[in-house]
Amino acid sequence: MTSQPSLVRSLVVTFAAVAALACGSEGDDTGSTGATGAVGGTLGSGGSTGGASGTGAGRGGSSGGTAGTNAGRSAGGASTGGTGGSAAGTGGNGGSGATSGAFNGGSGGATAGSGAMSGGGNGGTTAGSGALAGAGGSAMGGNTGAGTGGSSNGGSGATCSADTCAFDNGVEYSCKLRFMYGVNYAWQNFAADFGGGTRGITALKSTIASELQTMSQNGVNVVRWWVWPNFSGGGVAFDGSGTPTGLAGTTLEDLETALELAEQNDIYLMPTLFSFDNFKSAITPSNQNMASLGTDATRRAALVNNVVKPFARAAKQSTHGRRVIAWDVINEPEWAVTGASMYGNDEAFEADSTCTPITHAQMEKLLADVITGLRAESDALVTVGAAAMKWRHAWTMLDQDFYQFHIYDWVNDYWPYDKSPTEYGMGDKPMVMGEFPPEGLTGTNYRTLLDSWYSNGYAGSLAWRDATFKVTWSEVKAFADAHPCETQY
Repeated sequence: MTSQPSLVRSLVVTFAAVAALACGSEGDDTGSTGATGAVGGTLGSGGSTGGASGTGAGRGGSSGGTAGTNAGRSAGGASTGGTGGSAAGTGGNGGSGATSGAFNGGSGGATAGSGAMSGGGNGGTTAGSGALAGAGGSAMGGNTGAGTGGSSNGGSGATCSADTCAFDNGVEYSCKLRFMYGVNYAWQNFAADFGGGTRGITALKSTIASELQTMSQNGVNVVRWWVWPNFSGGGVAFDGSGTPTGLAGTTLEDLETALELAEQNDIYLMPTLFSFDNFKSAITPSNQNMASLGTDATRRAALVNNVVKPFARAAKQSTHGRRVIAWDVINEPEWAVTGASMYGNDEAFEADSTCTPITHAQMEKLLADVITGLRAESDALVTVGAAAMKWRHAWTMLDQDFYQFHIYDWVNDYWPYDKSPTEYGMGDKPMVMGEFPPEGLTGTNYRTLLDSWYSNGYAGSLAWRDATFKVTWSEVKAFADAHPCETQY
């Protein structure tokens, strides 16, 4: 948040024998190795290792190759599928793994190793036999075989029924397309919620539990929560050179408490790892300024390997890990960038005067490396908390599942709220308004904004709230009550 004055839906396979989609929410189950299919036959989908299949139909695929590790976005499953060819068709002895890059592919991707249709890494379309693929674990994006091969049986896939209240433009998670609806928390104690000891989430559990309960009772389903907007809270350890060495303080305990409270209140969390505040010039010691981390490859790698990955891994391994719906890599990175934009017709960046800025290319590299670390350890979605539509192309080359933009009066003066994502040329991915004043923009109110975004093709909204911006809970609840299914995962 800033007051700066200057800014395949899931593949649906239509076969008469396919009665339901099997995808599950977290991909906890691991299927067994599938049996070998006959020529032109079944593609087994057994968890992380699928059965070998015979020659399929269609265009040629490669005969081997390891399945893509980062393909799944919407639902869970192992991060690496079985070995498989890179495309459907005449690939040789690939298993049920798939290439990476599917929008909602679980741990596999959109194209099967050697079957004729698409395959997920961990989940089958149906728990079937004969010509249909066996079901694997509970990952989004199944696979179907072709021809008349023998059956291949994976693990017991979790079956989810048809989404009866899908919001077509929404963000997909756990087999559900929804209007991502909620608020920013964004902290109880700035920079100290995760790792701050007596100022952390665990120490203040009863207070935070009460606030999350209020949110839930008023229709909030997703909470955007800041983690390390700077490193002053004690949640990250550094050596004398300013290189991050690991998680510190009560970070892991606070993470587990946050997930536990989210489970108790049936809400989902969007942890926001960093912020432009990490680039403030006044930060001491100065070698903990993210400008120095972002421009030093060795220290950047240490940040990812010693901090980001262990944090994401702990979240996934938690009993309540499914409550992390998405990772927001950084809040409004544009305020720590200087110089021209590399993409589109965006205006040049205007770094906050209190920050030590880096170039667009340097920031993009920093964020890309963090995203790679997150993908390696987590199945949750990924986004970037962009400051304004003013720089809407800035992060489009990053591996995001949905766009997120913020809007305040200074933004609305030039990039009005009532234009659709398509009108802004941003219709290729779902778009969430991740921050906005809960009382509305000048000349509007909360409900006007929400109704406009809901009807204009936006994928969600998260009102800002802090000591200055107060949420009127009755208004939040009224919108949720008007859309009771579409706003709840």
